[in-house]
Amino acid sequence: MVGAIFLFVSPIALAEQSDPIILHVDRTPVRVGAYSTFAELREPLRQALIDCHRKEAVQELDREEKGIFSLRTAHAIRTLAACPNFKQLQMSREAVKGTLTVSVWNALLKSTPVPNLEDKIEAMTLTFEATDFGRKPEWNFCQDSPNPLAVAASPEDTSLACRNSTDPCSMLTWGPRGATAGQGRELQWIVGNATRRNTRLTQQAFGTEFPNVLRFLELVPPPIESCDGTSPLEHFMCAVWVDPMRRKIWEDGLTELGRHQSVRDTYRQVYAREDFDGYKIKSYIDLWRSVGLEPTEVDYAFFHDRATFIGAPPDSADIMPSLLSCIETQDKAATRNAATRRCLAQLHPHPTMPQDRLARDVAFYIDAFPSGARSAKEVRSWNHHIPITAVRTFGLSDTELADLAGLLTTEANDIEAPKFHSDALTDFELECPARIRQPDRSPANTRGD
Repeated sequence: MVGAIFLFVSPIALAEQSDPIILHVDRTPVRVGAYSTFAELREPLRQALIDCHRKEAVQELDREEKGIFSLRTAHAIRTLAACPNFKQLQMSREAVKGTLTVSVWNALLKSTPVPNLEDKIEAMTLTFEATDFGRKPEWNFCQDSPNPLAVAASPEDTSLACRNSTDPCSMLTWGPRGATAGQGRELQWIVGNATRRNTRLTQQAFGTEFPNVLRFLELVPPPIESCDGTSPLEHFMCAVWVDPMRRKIWEDGLTELGRHQSVRDTYRQVYAREDFDGYKIKSYIDLWRSVGLEPTEVDYAFFHDRATFIGAPPDSADIMPSLLSCIETQDKAATRNAATRRCLAQLHPHPTMPQDRLARDVAFYIDAFPSGARSAKEVRSWNHHIPITAVRTFGLSDTELADLAGLLTTEANDIEAPKFHSDALTDFELECPARIRQPDRSPANTRGD
């Protein structure tokens, strides 16, 4: 097949490879995760600065929130590179600028493996999702209202509108992949299996609310394709949200569960299943192969992020003609893989949050196009969202193929599917106001406010 000739070579692709980038921060903090491999850097970096008598850099680093890598961390690395005991870092052009590189990592954590592709991908998605295990979960009820908690405090007050066109079916979102109680039902899978493996852990985390957690795991949810506020699960979650004591117990309980490695392992195992991200990522791989491509590191990160925030790609038969035609027009792309990512972003927008999805998509191909080939819409969306990139920020390669055999892990064989069979509700749950369960879903730009 005669195709477009991909001429542009990104300057990042030609960057010095002698000291590979692990993480580079410009203006946007990266959420590496409070319990990630990245988080292990903080203490040895701090101690090295103390030993080097760099008090100011230590104080700056101490102001950094756990699980965050920002300009404060970059400043600490830049300061470290000037220390006499770390003179070897002066040989790295990236390290002296404050970039976390392989040489910096090895100088501080000799016996700890360097963060791998999966670690970087998880940090990139977490930066977009902003729902780390160390943070309390996010409620989705009335989330487009000016003050959702004011609505929760006065649920019968109709002067306080309940609006949610953004995400009306999720109800509650938790953890780095954005597990929800609603249509996704990932929360029930994760909490249910974590409880089966260690019941006492969930009991201690939720205290007096534990019997209700067990009910939650069995309540009939809304249909996969929609939610109308009438299901037992929607009544239950609505009642939890409007009750400040119960709401706090759920927030604290999930936060506590997230502190335990066994629960975090269960979280990852659930998402790896075919029921969830497993089949979605394989669908992207199949789509790539249908256009003659094997996934690169950047491609795999792109698949992972899209699996988290949009789902599987359209069927190949439906999208293939348009995708191939689009790819042939991308003559400024550094690689055909980057051209394909850009085309899929254009052809498969998010149904309710297209701007957010485009901004995230751009992060996976902006490095592969010269500035004159990037549209104003792409640059504006990316700049106004979270302007990080797969290549510059995380050092991912668009020429190195992803190790699919190592990435597509085998499912844990003891993960069990929830059994949604109960409609048992209290009177308070049955009476939770319909206006909370059935919010105004009209887009903000059509409401006149």
